[in-house]
Amino acid sequence: MATPASTPTSFSISPLPENVYDSYDDAEAALHAWNRRKGIDVTKGHHKKNNAKEIWQRDFKCDKYGQTQNNRHLTEEERIRVQRGTSKIGCTMKIRLEAVNKNDCSGRWKIVYLKGSALHTHPVSEDPSIHPGHRRRDMQRLVSSDLSTQTLISSQTAVGIAPAAVVATIRHAHPETSILAKDVANHKRVDRREALASNTPTELLLKQLSTNKFFFKYKVNPETSRLQYLFWSHPGIKQFYKWNSDVLIMDCTYKTNAYDLPLLNIIAMTNMNTVLPIAQCWLSGEKEDDFLWALEQLQCMMTEYAISKPTIIITDRDQACMNALDRSFPDVPSLFCRWHMNRNVLAKTRTLFGQVEIENPAPGQDKYENTVATDQFMELYYDAVESPSEAEFESRCATIREFSVEMADYLDKHWWKYKSKLVHCWTSQYLHFGYRDTSAVEGTYAKCKRWLESARGDLLTAFDKLLPWWKNCIKNVSYGVERDVSTVSHQLQEEQYTGVVLFIADTHFRNLGTVEDSSSDREKARVDRGLYWWF
Repeated sequence: MATPASTPTSFSISPLPENVYDSYDDAEAALHAWNRRKGIDVTKGHHKKNNAKEIWQRDFKCDKYGQTQNNRHLTEEERIRVQRGTSKIGCTMKIRLEAVNKNDCSGRWKIVYLKGSALHTHPVSEDPSIHPGHRRRDMQRLVSSDLSTQTLISSQTAVGIAPAAVVATIRHAHPETSILAKDVANHKRVDRREALASNTPTELLLKQLSTNKFFFKYKVNPETSRLQYLFWSHPGIKQFYKWNSDVLIMDCTYKTNAYDLPLLNIIAMTNMNTVLPIAQCWLSGEKEDDFLWALEQLQCMMTEYAISKPTIIITDRDQACMNALDRSFPDVPSLFCRWHMNRNVLAKTRTLFGQVEIENPAPGQDKYENTVATDQFMELYYDAVESPSEAEFESRCATIREFSVEMADYLDKHWWKYKSKLVHCWTSQYLHFGYRDTSAVEGTYAKCKRWLESARGDLLTAFDKLLPWWKNCIKNVSYGVERDVSTVSHQLQEEQYTGVVLFIADTHFRNLGTVEDSSSDREKARVDRGLYWWF
């Protein structure tokens, strides 16, 4: 421990004894180990070279040497960033490492005391983590000598695990380490800087897509030389997309990157009622030409992979996207998301008929509930949407008009003009397999954003964080396929079903109840490597 010296601001701390070591590395390691035990640290200072241009003398100074300097001569009024604290307090302690023979720097080295080698202007530190040098050496030692730790840091940071969680894992295996979360983050930044080399982040992203055999297309703005569009698809989805190309759902999300480029997400629904990500595309905007470019790349990918056209495409009510779909897939029917429509109609109804405040709501319960008139109108509206025939739809619309002319006019103006994409009697003419909203893609966005964590990264950072999500989704679909092929549903364990047990997706039998309940006009069989759509 430090003992007060001649003045209250001076502390005498025993330096490393003046021993001789077999090499420079041994001497430096001994110096740092001693200082760590004493609660101090040193950093490299001046050095001298011999005639062979080899360093034969190296000074080390306390890491609290020097003072904060205003090199830019800023006044307080001119300063923009808030001044942060500093560990520089003007400590003058120094110690020297010196080769025993200045002409043989690969030989023995010794410790040499200088004036003030034992004198510091600060007390010792109780925790070595306060010294960046000790933490940096701990990180280098773990990464270079322990392959499992290096793999752990690289793999956990690659899949988006927070640095604090990575450090907790390291401390569990190495309780003596002084590493902090900021050191893991710094290590990740160093890896990224080395990976970038002379490339920009966007250039490296394109190289990674090519190296990993992604299907990708991009377009650069000729005036600004900036990336305008980037479309990509993981190579692992190819075969699964062939088996599950019927239902496509697409929608845009925001706040995924520092450039505020909208991210178009295109997914397919599998015969196991799970999500298969097909492609993602960063767009420069949400105009018709933007969507048209993305859909053209989707068509190119489908042609290259020999994938059939979808039977249905589901989107929200985006006019630009609708127009682009009509131009790119004129023969494929499209539906609008019912969930978006229901939410908008409910909001309008509540505005007109109001809500009532709930007295003493339970924790987590809504503070307001619908009025009787709101619920009555919504029942009429839901009945109209589920109309089994056009005549019944017209009749139910007339009932809505009798209930509220204003709401009837609202529906006519905003929704009923798209009735062929929303109302049951029209949508039932298309093979949509029960999918009539974009909730699956909305759920996909929520998962993507949990992986992204931040919306301020560049495109390379965003892609690196999304890549593990892609791999997880594809692995889950792959496992689901094998599970459905190899696992026999309880409904199919009787002898009469042995001929079809490998061809029927278990998910759809759970939905149907029993085989006998299904009739021939509700079936659609599609056999492909033991997969079967059944409706």
